[in-house]
Amino acid sequence: MVLAPGLLSAIANATASNVSLPGNLARLLGFAEQLEFPEAVLPSVESLVAGALLSNETESGAACLTWLADYSVAGSHNDQTHKHNQPTATVMRTDPAYQQIDMNNATLGNPLELELSVAECTALQETLNHHFKEDGIRFQSKDPHRWYCHFDSLLQVTTTPTSASIGRDVASVRPTGDDARRWRSKLAEIEMLLFEHPVNTARQENNKLPVNTLWLWGEGIPASSAGVKNTSIYSDNFYTRSVASYLGIQCNDLPDTAAAMQVAEESTLIVIDKFTQPNFLQPNSHENLQWFDEIISDQLWVRLQSTNWSKVTLWLGDNRLFHVQASVKKQFFRRLFQKPKPLSAYLPEAESSMNALPMDASSHAVQQPKSQRV
Repeated sequence: MVLAPGLLSAIANATASNVSLPGNLARLLGFAEQLEFPEAVLPSVESLVAGALLSNETESGAACLTWLADYSVAGSHNDQTHKHNQPTATVMRTDPAYQQIDMNNATLGNPLELELSVAECTALQETLNHHFKEDGIRFQSKDPHRWYCHFDSLLQVTTTPTSASIGRDVASVRPTGDDARRWRSKLAEIEMLLFEHPVNTARQENNKLPVNTLWLWGEGIPASSAGVKNTSIYSDNFYTRSVASYLGIQCNDLPDTAAAMQVAEESTLIVIDKFTQPNFLQPNSHENLQWFDEIISDQLWVRLQSTNWSKVTLWLGDNRLFHVQASVKKQFFRRLFQKPKPLSAYLPEAESSMNALPMDASSHAVQQPKSQRV
């Protein structure tokens, strides 16, 4: 399985700029069967990785898994640090975010566009922790875009990962369940504190997006690691690397050459974050596309024909999975005289018609008001 969210958007941008791209990916997609997801159950990196590696096939416990990776205290001799950083079942992700609000709805933006500093996160969390001290709620983070919240008891909610919520109407993906109202009550207080905070005042004065909400997700206990298949993993995605660490599986860096891609016969998982960055953070987008086509796509094609792989599944960031069967070898001769479709044929209609607006990790566009564009 290959997960490369944002790739279709990067291709759309390149196409709009009249950049010519190699055709290995187009060849793969030309032989693929497509499985479409309904709008209500759009996939995410977390759900697909969990389905491939964890026994309960959901992203439940995602917050605990990434928390364990961020706050590993292995080898620590500081009892106070160890006590402060004990994992709990009540930890959840509360990623800082910007929501664009208009007359009819609120749309969640790409958190990476905030470009938060560690000092800004510290100041915001100090205010929140002081305010919610008596409620048994505590915020912390090591990465500016990966925040955690510890609650006094386990929240009974069902949530949508940040990666699957970007660009969507907040009302359609907000938490549901018995404790959803409790969270919305706390979130109203949080958003008021954020609105009035000096950090956001300074950011807006410097023409930066404010942190005006927190996105809650990742509830539950991590699935058992029993029965994990022999899997080769290549990834620069933090969630994937966290799951691999939890399961005791080696997670390799993304291959930069074909020879570096040593895959297991039984199962291989490749998860790529290169295309999830906002456009202004992707100075080498064309080189990244070439890398994907010349290393990843080409090797997928080779492995389908020369190993025991029966199928390759690709998810490129929208509502479709592409399944390429090993029988492409036989199909190839029937298609020799068929003109291959251009990559643009696989772009969602909305993206094609919008001429590739800047997109995020989940292939959704978010327009910023002119007065607040970075």
